[in-house]
Amino acid sequence: MSGTGAAETLALLFDNEDAEVRLDAVIGLGLTRAATAVPPLRKQLAVEQSPRVRDQIERQLRALGESSAEPDKAPAPKQETPMRSGW
Repeated sequence: MSGTGAAETLALLFDNEDAEVRLDAVIGLGLTRAATAVPPLRKQLAVEQSPRVRDQIERQLRALGESSAEPDKAPAPKQETPMRSGW
């Protein structure tokens, strides 16, 4: 099975109510190392309730060279402390 076919098949497991099954699907998607694994991982990250599964999705996205931040949510700008002038 090609990476593309495997990614599509594994993504179907995200509909399973068992978090362990979804966790295994996430790991399997990451192991494909296919670019087609990224969209289903991002989609699941947006709706996943299990902290363990969410953490693994973020790990797999990083392993695939992707940021785990949702693309439509830019990170908040870093707030810097103003410098004091004078002594």
